[in-house]
Amino acid sequence: MTPIEHLNRLDELIVEHTKAPIAVTLRNQLSIAREQVEALQAEHLALKNAYVVLKNQSQDAIVRLEEENKKLIKENHKIVAENTEASNGSVFKDDHLFNTEKPIDTITD
Repeated sequence: MTPIEHLNRLDELIVEHTKAPIAVTLRNQLSIAREQVEALQAEHLALKNAYVVLKNQSQDAIVRLEEENKKLIKENHKIVAENTEASNGSVFKDDHLFNTEKPIDTITD
C-alpha cells in the first residue's frame, strides 16, 4: 500500500469506529497529514524527473566531450607531424649545435 492508501484506510477506520466530535478532530488532523504526504510525493516526483534530465544531459555532455577530445587528439597529431616534418625530424630548431655523440661529462670547452 502507498502512504495515501494507508491514510485513506485510517480515515475509513476513524469514520467506522469513532463519533463526533472526536471523529471530526481526527479526520482534520488526517487531512493535514494527507496534504503533507501528497506534497512530499509531488516533490519526490519532481526531483526524480530532474534527476533523469540531469543524467541525460550529463551523458550527452560526456559523448560530446569525448568526440571533441578525439578531434583535438587528431589535430594535435597533425600539428606534431607538421612540426616534425618542418624541423627535419628534429625536436629542437638548433639541435645540430648539440653534440649528442659524447656523454656530457666528457665534453670540454
